[in-house]
Amino acid sequence: MKRYVCLLALLLTAALLAGCGHKAQPNADADSAAQTALPPEGITALVLADDTQVLRFRRDDDGVWFWQDDSTFPLDQTGMPALLEAAAAMTASVPVQAGDELSEYGLDDAKTSLTVTADGETLTFTRGDQAASGDWYLYCTEDGTVRMVSDDTVKVFQLLDGSIYDLALLPTLPAVTMDTLHAVSITGADGVRIDLRVTDGVRKAGSRDVTAETEALMDELSGLAVTACVDYDPAEGAAAICGLDAPAAALTLTYANAVGAEETLTVTVGLPIGDGGRYVALSGDPTIYRMEETSLVQLLTLAETGLK
Repeated sequence: MKRYVCLLALLLTAALLAGCGHKAQPNADADSAAQTALPPEGITALVLADDTQVLRFRRDDDGVWFWQDDSTFPLDQTGMPALLEAAAAMTASVPVQAGDELSEYGLDDAKTSLTVTADGETLTFTRGDQAASGDWYLYCTEDGTVRMVSDDTVKVFQLLDGSIYDLALLPTLPAVTMDTLHAVSITGADGVRIDLRVTDGVRKAGSRDVTAETEALMDELSGLAVTACVDYDPAEGAAAICGLDAPAAALTLTYANAVGAEETLTVTVGLPIGDGGRYVALSGDPTIYRMEETSLVQLLTLAETGLK
């Protein structure tokens, strides 16, 4: 008899310990989720926040999203659907059977949140700890529920690791080829100047055929790309600070556009940024951008030494 009493006591102790270590489980009642679920297309405002910054976005009457702090900021619209899907997933998340203390889920002093507005209704979700399953705990301020969402859903908070500039729309440079390129001009800081004319794939500097010597340059020019926005609305003097008033190189391309009309593009290359980039400016655009220095090797070399 004593043996069975001891066994029962052990079982009861194990059950109590399991209960103490028990985290929230999905709630069979999904009514709360249904009541708060907001479709992506109905969302009109989003606010991402942590203890370092706040990013506010709103949709205008034409369906275009903008940064509320400055509506002139060139917000890349292609990034918004993923943000909206994550927001909708949070609103549709099912409450869990939570314990008494928010601290059990890392929600007692959580700083990272997403606020969603749709049809005049606003919901705020604060991110807590990651569960053993890989999902994350959220706290919905409006109804006081603890919820769980997937790891993919909370990746939206990674936007707070960067800045608003990471969401800027970057210009696409023309993909010049030997069929569309008409002329190339390069100037350097010390008075170096190279002028190339391109005819039927042959590149000449004056009467000299420099097709072979400039092959690597052409490969480089075909892949030129802006990789980041540094300052979309630079203050007076910013260009000089970035070395764009006395550039290391200035490149002008004359080319035929998609309809055959001739256009020009000038890329001005300034100082190194310090982590493998260069400040650059594009003709007709006051914004200061970044290009990778590895994509400018031939241009910078020719701007310094000229053609041999």
